[in-house]
Amino acid sequence: MYFGRESDGAFIQGNREATTPEGYDPRARGWYNAAVSAGKTVVTDPYWDVLTNQMCGTIACPVYVGGDLAGVLAIDMTLSTVTDLTNSINYADGVYGFLVDSSNNYVAHKNNAYLPTEDSATSVAQVSPFLSKLVEKPGSEIVRATDYDNLDTYFANSLVPTCNWQVG
Repeated sequence: MYFGRESDGAFIQGNREATTPEGYDPRARGWYNAAVSAGKTVVTDPYWDVLTNQMCGTIACPVYVGGDLAGVLAIDMTLSTVTDLTNSINYADGVYGFLVDSSNNYVAHKNNAYLPTEDSATSVAQVSPFLSKLVEKPGSEIVRATDYDNLDTYFANSLVPTCNWQVG
């Protein structure tokens, strides 16, 4: 957990062992600006974190004191944690879950080749064109198609409104 202060750009971390790069200003970071712009809690799409050198997403919330922005409180979640949680669910045979970010890229999937990296993200439309309509209108229908592992599969999804991610 950490806090970026609006007045002077101070960056206060809960992890005392973590080091912050020289000149780091949280007010210039995407997570900070997304929370300020939205005026409420946001969940970022995955990105390469410069502090942990891992793929992660951030849950960030603006903090106001007397109606004035004091800064942004945030916590990171590594994508390996998200993927581990998704894969730990005890699904029925032939069933699995996946997450898609607000840019329609896979965040978590049974096939590790679809997971985001520092250099790339995998678009649902790129590897699963039959799901394009589904991700464009979450919850609109159930699709029956052949999956990446050549199994006849039913697909359904739903929007997670607080972050515009989708669970399928």
